[in-house]
Amino acid sequence: MNRTYLYFLLIIVLFSSCQKGMKRTSDIAAPYHSPIFDRDPDFVNDAAKQKNKITEEERIVLYNAFVDLKVEDEKVIAENITDIAKKYEGYILRSNNSEVSIRVLSDKLDIALEDIGNYGKVVNQEINGEDVTEEYTDMNIRLENAERTRQRYLALLDQAVNVQEVLMVERELERLNRELELLKGRLKRLDELHTFSTITVYYHKKVKPGVLGYVFVGLWKGIKFLFVRS
Repeated sequence: MNRTYLYFLLIIVLFSSCQKGMKRTSDIAAPYHSPIFDRDPDFVNDAAKQKNKITEEERIVLYNAFVDLKVEDEKVIAENITDIAKKYEGYILRSNNSEVSIRVLSDKLDIALEDIGNYGKVVNQEINGEDVTEEYTDMNIRLENAERTRQRYLALLDQAVNVQEVLMVERELERLNRELELLKGRLKRLDELHTFSTITVYYHKKVKPGVLGYVFVGLWKGIKFLFVRS
């Protein structure tokens, strides 16, 4: 292949690389997207098939649970909840004198919450889910796009005939490799958050009334019985 053709390919690749900065709308660095791929039927079709395949599978939802728990003994509750994390192949995130956060396998979330409820009185419990299916799908397609782009840069590197051409291609490869690492790191993080659900337990000791306290408790129950009927 002559030098003129090589320069032509380099110009196309570098020009397309500049265009990506103006078209990007995501807050996550998107890998280089070349118009060459828009004219590549195999890439377009493969990307569409991948998106459909992931969308048709089980949706990717990240779950976080919050439990407000009244306990008899504050000294052992953190240890007990840590044991629950180990029981369901998870681990502890953080712990202090009023709360503890753990991660457990997502398919064991409900039963883990039941176990936690056995250590005290559940005052309040909340489970939140975040659907990241679209984000996960888009990043997988971007990753495939970036991998293909990298292979084409490597092919150009093999065809370089002088130091200037080598430096031009290596500079773009370095940038692309950084973006690949960012995407892989984000996907790995989503995979972990999908596999393990987070449970945060806020605990406090039950307040036991004194002798006079029991009198007022009985009085309150009597008043409630007289004036508040279900």
